[in-house]
Amino acid sequence: MGSGKTTIGTLLARQLAWRFVDLDDRIEASAGLPIPQIFERLGEPAFRQIEADQLRLALGRAGELRESTVIALGGGTYAQPGCPDFLRAAGVPVLWLDSPIEVLLARCMTMTGRPLFRDEASFSALYAQRLPSYQLADYRVDSSGEPAQVVAEILRRGIVASGGNAAHLVVENPLPLERMDTGVRSTVRFRTVSIALTLGIVACAALSLAAQKKAAETSGPVVFTQDKGKLTIKLGGQTVGHEEFEIAPSGGGWLAKGTADIKPPDGGTSKVSGSLTLQGDGAPISYDWSAQAEKTNGAHILFANAVASITLEMQGARPFQQDLTFNSPLIVVLDNNLYHQYAVLARIYDWSKRGVQTFPVIIPQELTPGSITVQSTGSASADGKTYEGLKVTTSDLEILLLLDGNHRLMRLEVPDAKVSVIRD
Repeated sequence: MGSGKTTIGTLLARQLAWRFVDLDDRIEASAGLPIPQIFERLGEPAFRQIEADQLRLALGRAGELRESTVIALGGGTYAQPGCPDFLRAAGVPVLWLDSPIEVLLARCMTMTGRPLFRDEASFSALYAQRLPSYQLADYRVDSSGEPAQVVAEILRRGIVASGGNAAHLVVENPLPLERMDTGVRSTVRFRTVSIALTLGIVACAALSLAAQKKAAETSGPVVFTQDKGKLTIKLGGQTVGHEEFEIAPSGGGWLAKGTADIKPPDGGTSKVSGSLTLQGDGAPISYDWSAQAEKTNGAHILFANAVASITLEMQGARPFQQDLTFNSPLIVVLDNNLYHQYAVLARIYDWSKRGVQTFPVIIPQELTPGSITVQSTGSASADGKTYEGLKVTTSDLEILLLLDGNHRLMRLEVPDAKVSVIRD
């Protein structure tokens, strides 16, 4: 922030006849909110996830279209864990647009829409925190002068050359991005040359503790409680797999993650993993899944404004992208092979109202929007034990969830498919 990334990046791209992308603009377009409101409403973890997703998508577009591109990163992007390694592996050089801290501070004090800029003291502290990350950049250019002079210096030093299929990256002063590793470590199968112009001032990319607290307080009721366990998966009475899962707070939201090892009687072994980031009220923020069998497949889904933006990655094929629109942001994610997500559903169900409740649903492997109905069935018994029953009805199946007194998933039955899932 304050280093001139947008102005310099635009001029550089124009000089090279390349495309210019401002990562902040992509983030706002994806979330449908200005950046300050993303921090206020969703919190920093959600912002960082969107930031990581949009960086990955921007680089993916550049490589897929063989389109030379200058990308302006946000103030905290480059210093997030995993980001330097990701850019290095992708062949993306980073250019730090450096200015004296006094110049950066003076510029920032005249700017609006900077959610983390508070005062000179916090600005200086954050700059000192980020500086070691900035110094990891491949190149450094003084950006305290006129933008046209800065661009001329970049070109004079041969940091970028016109033509070719290189994507060039413009980066603000970076700050550690807690979630970058989940969003940008996918293999980049194209060569990009990115210039990380470390432009931004530290204060605009890190959320203060007070802001985090405010975001948590205004994010609505929290429906989750911590849970951790192991599940045994049976088909026709025969054990075919095991699943380990955990539901726990993560940053300003919640994370439901699990891994299942499955070996059906007539098929090969597969390992499926999923990581679902949620707001406290159950609305999803992002979902990552991978399946390892003969081939490795996976997907990343980003949720914003009742839209699920999906990137599907199949081994041996080019990534496939699709957006699905739903009638509510409270979308239920039900992976075909991860049963702990029904434990998440059991928490989203409004037990104070009970009755039949309908939710939009996405099954990642099917890439089609749908809906499910969920209804409390009262007391239910299995193997001599009494549970609270919850019936889930999809377009073609009926699933019975058996829960304990705290609405934790203890057992799951799919009679038509002869599937039983039992908590160890």
